[in-house]
Amino acid sequence: MELMKILVVDDEAPVREMLQRGLTQMGGYFVEVAQNGLEAIEKIEKEVFDLVLTDLKMPEMDGMELLKMIKGTRPEMMVILMTAYGSIETAVEAMKMGANDYITKPIDFNELLIHISKAQKECSLLRENRLLRMEVRKKFEFNNIIGKSKKMQEIFSLTGTPI
Repeated sequence: MELMKILVVDDEAPVREMLQRGLTQMGGYFVEVAQNGLEAIEKIEKEVFDLVLTDLKMPEMDGMELLKMIKGTRPEMMVILMTAYGSIETAVEAMKMGANDYITKPIDFNELLIHISKAQKECSLLRENRLLRMEVRKKFEFNNIIGKSKKMQEIFSLTGTPI
């Protein structure tokens, strides 16, 4: 199984470092960090991440704005919001906007691993679904149609499909 690529976005350096170190030591994760939403967007434009773990309250671009931008350009990317200011309203709003999960600070590492595992399974299912759809699409492409009848031969000639 390949490493899950995670981008940790938090304006607090100790939180970023703790998450990067902890997740990297766990194995199975490749972790990059960004100190704010703008830096995160730059990194997301350059490479593909499976999961973005982002703080809600940050200067310049908060976690909700980042979530909105990610879901607008890379809807398949998993996003978990972290916040010290948890409220049910904010959690509901985040989920409506496409967040995969929402956790409160201080972060319980075991709880975080459960949320990441859940996102990893969802990511894996989406990837498998995408591959299966591509296989089905290929199987039923026009050039896979076989027909020897006169009518089918006429259709092939009309479409310019080699016989």
